[in-house]
Amino acid sequence: RTLKVWPLPGSAVMNRYSEEGDISLRARLSARAHDKEINIVSVAPNDSLIASGSQDKTVKLWRATDLGLHGTLKGHKRGIWDCQFSPHDRVLATASGDRTLKL
Repeated sequence: RTLKVWPLPGSAVMNRYSEEGDISLRARLSARAHDKEINIVSVAPNDSLIASGSQDKTVKLWRATDLGLHGTLKGHKRGIWDCQFSPHDRVLATASGDRTLKL
């Protein structure tokens, strides 16, 4: 129900922590995203948008810079199980438990 963006340190730091034990991180951004559980999160190839699909039958588009809501996609009759950005075009594909795929 909540979408969070976590700052991850570089690989050298991560390797050091993997040898020493747990690493403690704090979310950089957080947003109340959906009324029901989030099933899928996808990041656009240019890292500008984040899509989240939920059991509430919606896909929401978020600006990656500030987690501001960019838009809500409605139309599925059941929960969203997958959403993926095209690597070449400005297209988002969504798949739902209603056995439909939408572009």
